[in-house]
Amino acid sequence: MGVDWHKRRQRGTVELAVGDYAAGISTVNALDIAEISEEIEVMKRQMRATVKDIYQDAETATDLSQQVNQLVWRERKQLQPYQTTISELINRQSAISKEVYRVQACNMYASHLLQSVRANLLQLAAHRMPNWSITIGRHELTPDRDVSIVEADDIERTDDDQRIHRYVHKGLARLGRT
Repeated sequence: MGVDWHKRRQRGTVELAVGDYAAGISTVNALDIAEISEEIEVMKRQMRATVKDIYQDAETATDLSQQVNQLVWRERKQLQPYQTTISELINRQSAISKEVYRVQACNMYASHLLQSVRANLLQLAAHRMPNWSITIGRHELTPDRDVSIVEADDIERTDDDQRIHRYVHKGLARLGRT
């Protein structure tokens, strides 16, 4: 009996120790699980708040985008008449520039013709045969050609020119040059 009792007692002590150890582990595990669960709940709240903030930011961005689009539409509508006016002014300026270039070209051509005529008159005044060449429109009048015809439509006529319909130059007898 002594040995059995002693063995039983040892076995009981071991069982108590093992039971207490297991109970301690369960208590520790239960505490750990409770802490982890609490941390999970905190993280869930933070995630929900973050997601809620993201949705609110997205809604705010959508609202701002709509407001900006409305402002742009209003501004565009207000600027539409100005755009039309600006386009008309640009077109007018282009037409004016073309006219200015045309007038400048005519003036340069007229200056060239006047200089040619003056040079010819100076040669005539010096009793020399003029060495002349005048280009009007597409035609060139020179003493070396037999016939040159210049239609009045080839040049822009002033009031003085309107009674003249065409210029005809028939070949001159070639005079010896002095």
